[in-house]
Amino acid sequence: MEGTALYRPILKKAWLMTKKFKYLWFFGFFATILGSSGEYEMLIRITPQTGKNNSVIGATWASFKAGLENSLASDSGLLTSLFSAIKANPQSIVLVVFIFMLALTIALFVLWLAIISEIGLIRGTVWAGKNKKLTITNGVDFAVTKFWPVLAANALMKLAVFILFIIVGWEISFLSTQGPIGTIIYYVSFVIFALIVFAISFVSRYQLYYIVIGKQKVFPALKSGWQLFKKNWLISYEMAFILLVLSLLITAIGVFAGLAILSIPINLPVFFPLEPWLGMIIALISVLAVLALNFFIAAVLTTFQWSCWTLLFDNIDKGQSISKITRTAQDLPTYILNKK
Repeated sequence: MEGTALYRPILKKAWLMTKKFKYLWFFGFFATILGSSGEYEMLIRITPQTGKNNSVIGATWASFKAGLENSLASDSGLLTSLFSAIKANPQSIVLVVFIFMLALTIALFVLWLAIISEIGLIRGTVWAGKNKKLTITNGVDFAVTKFWPVLAANALMKLAVFILFIIVGWEISFLSTQGPIGTIIYYVSFVIFALIVFAISFVSRYQLYYIVIGKQKVFPALKSGWQLFKKNWLISYEMAFILLVLSLLITAIGVFAGLAILSIPINLPVFFPLEPWLGMIIALISVLAVLALNFFIAAVLTTFQWSCWTLLFDNIDKGQSISKITRTAQDLPTYILNKK
């Protein structure tokens, strides 16, 4: 087992599954709404910028603090302004309620679709691993039976991360006034915070697998996910690092391709004089092409990532895996002796 590769076969098989079972892209696209690539997106968003606290951590703390102050303000708060508007024009309450209900309905539908897609993606990748095809209809039918547990699991993760954001956001606000020492402490805290965010994401991801595949309840699945992460924490971080590098590479290629497409309506008139209306049409087509490219990359990338994690979960849940660092450390003495 020591010399057996772990990640290369998983990456290869996940890519072959993603190419072959294209119906998974449907689930992959809508699962992206939940931030199913959360570890990677979150790391990029929370990375602090020199001299600024405008990462999502600082923004979350600032928004939380401002929102709390504005809502509770007695003279100009949000609640006071809303009650004053309704009192001045009682008829407006109908419009306010209608807009609120419409927005709530759309938000709930999007949330439902995202949860259903996440479950369908997990189920679909499991079947794809067995070389079986799951139709979108069957995937949705199965997902409905697991909707509430998976929703609860996602809510627990989001709540945990949000609380961390508030705590670290307060720390940012405090340390920003402490000079160079405060800055050093903050960056050290950021590294620790990032590792904790990743750990929460791993545990939550494994929890979802135990709910969908293992048919466990929410809290037993959370306990199982935590136990699995404790035994395989190094493997989890190694896989996350590999997928992070691949995600950044694919994103960079996507950005380059998008810029190339957008440059067409700018550079084309230089070589071929165009009528204004034709130039507008080409520009519109270019924008739509970039949007379609982004949707395509999001769907395929999310599907590939979930395929990787599904195959990894299957390996580590059976206790068949050793991390790359551990295998290297075990093989190093033998390698040195052979060299001598």
